[in-house]
Amino acid sequence: MSPERAEEATLWAGRPAFRSRPLEMSGACLMSACAGVALAGGHPRIAAYCLGTALFCLLVAQLRRLARSYRVTTQRVVQRAGFLARRVVEIELRETRDLTLSQSLAQRLLGIGTVGVSPAAGGERVSFAGIADPEAVKETIRRARLAAGASAASEAQGAAHG
Repeated sequence: MSPERAEEATLWAGRPAFRSRPLEMSGACLMSACAGVALAGGHPRIAAYCLGTALFCLLVAQLRRLARSYRVTTQRVVQRAGFLARRVVEIELRETRDLTLSQSLAQRLLGIGTVGVSPAAGGERVSFAGIADPEAVKETIRRARLAAGASAASEAQGAAHG
């Protein structure tokens, strides 16, 4: 990295949205309803078991959500995954080729989606899965990519004249 190059700043950082875990959320709702029925029927032990299971479903959803983080900076896109074992995929913005957004019907209704970034030279793709407002994130990456390209061109021009 050249000394004249601007400091890297975070433009967007996030995690998968909580609503991107529909199975765990559905399980928690179902078990909460079962707890209410069991309690109304005079079965407090069954109600406690159902509530414990509902809390477990919510905990699993939260842990899966927290195990992933995404970041867009002025220089790169970064995807991190894992708690104990860590996996990090980074792509320099100047080296990106494709930028995609995908949403199923259910994801559109929930306001979530997946933004993907592919490197120009081949290699591993960065995928921001289950994020809220994916169109805004895609636009942030697009603008950062344009700015990084302009910055690279001015650095190359300065080096040629210097």
